[in-house]
Amino acid sequence: MKKGFSVLFYINEKSTPACLKRSLDSVLSNTVCPDEIIAVVFGSISQEAQQILDDVKSRTNLQVITYSIDFGRAAGLHKALSKCSNERVALQDVDTISLPDRFEKQLAYFNEHSDVAVLGGWCQEMDDNSRLPTAIREVPESEKEIQPMLKRRASFVCRTVMFKQEAVLEVGGEQDFPMFENDYLWSQIIGKGYKTANLPEVLVQARAYRYPEVLALPYFRMKKELFYEMRLAGVISSFTYYRMVCNCFVRYMLMPNWLRNLFHNERLISD
Repeated sequence: MKKGFSVLFYINEKSTPACLKRSLDSVLSNTVCPDEIIAVVFGSISQEAQQILDDVKSRTNLQVITYSIDFGRAAGLHKALSKCSNERVALQDVDTISLPDRFEKQLAYFNEHSDVAVLGGWCQEMDDNSRLPTAIREVPESEKEIQPMLKRRASFVCRTVMFKQEAVLEVGGEQDFPMFENDYLWSQIIGKGYKTANLPEVLVQARAYRYPEVLALPYFRMKKELFYEMRLAGVISSFTYYRMVCNCFVRYMLMPNWLRNLFHNERLISD
């Protein structure tokens, strides 16, 4: 396994050529460039988007893996992960712009902390035109803060993460766990005893994510299943599991829809 790093993209028919180009340009203009870029393409993309991929492929090590059907981000990235030839893999979304020194900072941290398997950072959220900043999405820095926060909400901004391939493969990669693929993955990695961390600074810019309306019963069921898996992984105790399930039931089964969705979009709710 090489000591360099790969960048893993997820692209589907909704990915606009303009966003794709900005995202790829931000990767290729970094102070440290990846040894390879793996682009997972689902469905039919526009001719312009295909031309952008062809252009990048002609001047760098870009591999394009195409599937005719979009069977989900988690399954696609899991299949593509085995194609990466480097020990470390960085995730990059099409609507994400990596800051010029993102990879340099993450690689330097990995070199100084060889026991860390997952490293993320903060995200500068932008408006719908990806021009004006709206907020900075911060996540906890130390492992002592990451695990407790995982009990309530995401401890990593997925699009900022760089991880060791062996750690993700050992826990089975990203699983088809609707709405909570990433939370499930991080909890399994932490449960295996791997170290995790976040850099306390902005690594990427990305369009602010607006949470869709929450369907109470499906959301509660999946959240309960996530808590159960966290309990099996040893991330939470049995007492904490039952407490979290009860809290989740109150918030998603008893709270009025309009209030729940308002809280969800403003991130005032935690599970």
